[in-house]
Amino acid sequence: MKIKMKYHNQIIKRLNDSNKWPNFINENFLVELNKKANQMYVDGTLEGYLASVLIYQQLIEEMMKVLIDCSDFYIQLSVFPQEYNRNFKSIRMFGEMIGDLKNGVIDDDISQFISKCNDINKLRIDVVHKLVTKTSIENIKDQCKKVNNLFMETLGLFEDKFDVYRTTFHDQSKYIDDMRELIQ
Repeated sequence: MKIKMKYHNQIIKRLNDSNKWPNFINENFLVELNKKANQMYVDGTLEGYLASVLIYQQLIEEMMKVLIDCSDFYIQLSVFPQEYNRNFKSIRMFGEMIGDLKNGVIDDDISQFISKCNDINKLRIDVVHKLVTKTSIENIKDQCKKVNNLFMETLGLFEDKFDVYRTTFHDQSKYIDDMRELIQ
């Protein structure tokens, strides 16, 4: 019973403090990286295009982590006082993270987000791992431009879904006393 109480108290404590809700670990640095990637992309050099693709992919991984955490926290709140725990490998590849996202709460926004992540991943693999198979610099730039456009769309989907989750957590926080009653 003590283990359950510890779990319940952790969920309630997390819900009660918006600073503990799912979010980026180092948000300021990620914003800085995004600005740098955008600048390198705008510079229009081959190096800038390639670097922006790699940074965009890393930023999307961070977005996926946040959305997975949001989904898991949402499920924990939805099934409370029952427990919900999901374990992940400490190091996950991009495709594994997409799978983790697919195994969470799915709606149209998340489905679109996943689709765009898959598209970006395919382009990144094609651009980075098959760089020498390209026939022209223009071809590489065109693919990098596609990644940039997909990244911007993906960022918009992330921001919309993240806002929905934050609003939901805020609404749920109004019922903390009810949650406490459930576990007594």
